[in-house]
Amino acid sequence: MSARRLITILALVPALWLTAMAGGSASAAGLQASLYKELNPGPSGSNPEILLPQTGRILTFASNADGREPWAFSDSSATQLGNIAPGSDGIEGGDKAVLNGEVYFRADDGVNGSELWRTNGNSVTLVQDIVPGPDGSNPTELVAMGDHVYFNASTLASGTELWRADASGANMVSDINPGVDGSNPNYLAAFNGKVYFSAYTPAAGTELHRTDGVSETLFANISPGADDSYPSSMKVAGGRLYFQASTAATGAEPYSTDGTTTTIVGDIVPGPDSSSAAGFAAVGSSVYFVAYDVANGSEPWVVNGGAPTLVADVYPGPNGSFPGYFRELDGRAYFTASDETHGGELWSTTGSGVNLVADLFPGPSSSNPSPSTFFEGALYFNASTQSVGFELRRLTPDGNLRLVKDILPGSEGSYPDNLTVDGERLLFTADDGVHGSEVWQLADRGPDTRVTIRIKGRKAAVGRKGSTAIKLTCPADEASGPCRVRLTVVTSKAVSFKGKKRKVTIGKKTIKVAAGKTGTAKVRISKPVMDLLRRSGAARKVKVIAKVNDGAGNRKTVTKSFQLGRPAR
Repeated sequence: MSARRLITILALVPALWLTAMAGGSASAAGLQASLYKELNPGPSGSNPEILLPQTGRILTFASNADGREPWAFSDSSATQLGNIAPGSDGIEGGDKAVLNGEVYFRADDGVNGSELWRTNGNSVTLVQDIVPGPDGSNPTELVAMGDHVYFNASTLASGTELWRADASGANMVSDINPGVDGSNPNYLAAFNGKVYFSAYTPAAGTELHRTDGVSETLFANISPGADDSYPSSMKVAGGRLYFQASTAATGAEPYSTDGTTTTIVGDIVPGPDSSSAAGFAAVGSSVYFVAYDVANGSEPWVVNGGAPTLVADVYPGPNGSFPGYFRELDGRAYFTASDETHGGELWSTTGSGVNLVADLFPGPSSSNPSPSTFFEGALYFNASTQSVGFELRRLTPDGNLRLVKDILPGSEGSYPDNLTVDGERLLFTADDGVHGSEVWQLADRGPDTRVTIRIKGRKAAVGRKGSTAIKLTCPADEASGPCRVRLTVVTSKAVSFKGKKRKVTIGKKTIKVAAGKTGTAKVRISKPVMDLLRRSGAARKVKVIAKVNDGAGNRKTVTKSFQLGRPAR
């Protein structure tokens, strides 16, 4: 496999991904992207890990001098909720679960080890020190169901077993495999009022279990006897729970259950070899997923009440296109896939055959579209092009694909991430090169009716070769940037020049400054004016006049008094 091919495949592997659906009536024409909250002022940014909308506020985990800690913010405020691990890198990354308006998460405070914590947006609380002392129970696989959060945790006495918690504390649901080895519950998924998961027992091997929080049972022994079927990749789609499981006869293939009966979706690779089906997603009445066969490699498949079928061999031959991130828009399934001609790009299908939506990065290089989020009747996703790098893009049902905003001008891009719908706005994280990675919003701010420019400082040196530099900042929330500036430097008062007393223009400059950026206007000064500045202190007291306009036609004049330095001879 070529290095380019391997890079493309790795870029399509998801890390952490929020998906949300939203209503609302904001007009797409009025949607504007702007910096919403700067939690760690300065160019380092707070690098928010995840955005969790709650009533009237957003909960997140962000970094500053205290390391990564929980935060809550709203339109009017931002508060660090605690310093769980003082003097360290802060809390760990990993699973989070939302229950009754609180966020449950794993953290190590340096005293109790890695344990389960919660926050209500006002404070942080250790749920329970399951393993007393600094070792910790290392809770993972957090899933909310009913009035509890379910997870696996490890103790010396029971090994890794299934636990549940609420605001009052935590308890083991069941010691599924009694003794110190544990059952190692994994792939927890909430479905129809129960939590399904894989777990090990000596009698059945690693199989599909479930619990309602009161009792736990072996739900399906897919590979009979003590052999393991290793259920994994569990996903609720189309009113069923889909997952991958393996038997000696069929290999690893797709299965599904309605909570009563468990069946194999199809033996895609007949016999003991495996299709390794995963990435299940419902689109209308169909369920899409990625599966492998010898002839086509890993390609998109679909099932709709019958046997699964290959959607298309996107990358012809056995190499496979490694599709992922299936999403629905107006009855079509959109997904990422890679082929030799186009690299990793966005594709679509109605279940039979595929269409390339756009080759955003023309040729075999990849735009690597990220998981898409549905908002206001469109799909939003992050993708890269050669000219603007990784930026936020919008796709409408009619096929209109456009750049939302070039947040970090140039070819590098702002890397939008954590796309999360909060009512009538889309929140996301991005790095504009000035504030670091912080929280942005796409919201209907109405018509763009304003523009301004900030003239930085009050003093400027004059070089001996005849120039001075004025720094100008275009606001980060400028919706129709860049800021286009006509700069004029003129004496504040009339001075004697060429036999007359008058206000003298020191110099002019035209400059464009991107939103959220600071630009330097280098103003050239003629030799006669340089001589004036050397001999007249009054001439060095000037006005800097900036006439600014933007792409929406807004105009403003900003004026500031400056003191120029005396030019050297």
